[in-house]
Formats: sequence, structure tokens, C-alpha cells
Amino acid sequence: MGAENNPELLLLLRDSNRRQLPTPSLLIDIFGVTLAEARLTLKLLEGLSLTAAAEALGVSRNTARTQLSSVFSKTDLNSQTQLVKLVSDVLSDHWL
Repeated sequence: MGAENNPELLLLLRDSNRRQLPTPSLLIDIFGVTLAEARLTLKLLEGLSLTAAAEALGVSRNTARTQLSSVFSKTDLNSQTQLVKLVSDVLSDHWL
């Protein structure tokens, strides 16, 4: 069974006084991702599904899946939930 058959839930609570999301350039600097991968990661951080993120970015789901796979490779992860948690944890100091 693929990862898509194993639903996961992540509840992300943020202080409304904090900046909402990091910039793509910050993700590029910290994680070594491309601009396209950073933009996709930000959409996932906003809580969008991969399909919705692809649509919002104007790319196919397959392109988004390929980009996400590359992000997973660069961060040593294998799920969107892990990615959102990692980015949230690492960048928490930057979201002031």
C-alpha cells in the first residue's frame, strides 16, 4: 500500500501575532530546495493537500509529486506530515 492510503492528521497551531509563513528563499537557504520545491512546501504548510497545492501553483499533480519526492530526498523524510513538522520546528525561531 502506498502512503496515500494511510491518512495522517497534523494540527498546526500558530500564534496569530507571528508571521504566517517563511519566505521561499529561507526554505531554499535552510533545506537546499529549489524555488519550485519551496513554493510547494509553503502550500503544504498552509494546509493544502498535494492536489490543491498543485492546482494553486498551476502545475500538474504529477509535477507536484515529483517536486515533493525531491524535497523528501533532500530532507530525509517520507511524508507530508513529517515535512510540515520539520519545517515548523526548524523555522519556529524565524517566525517571530
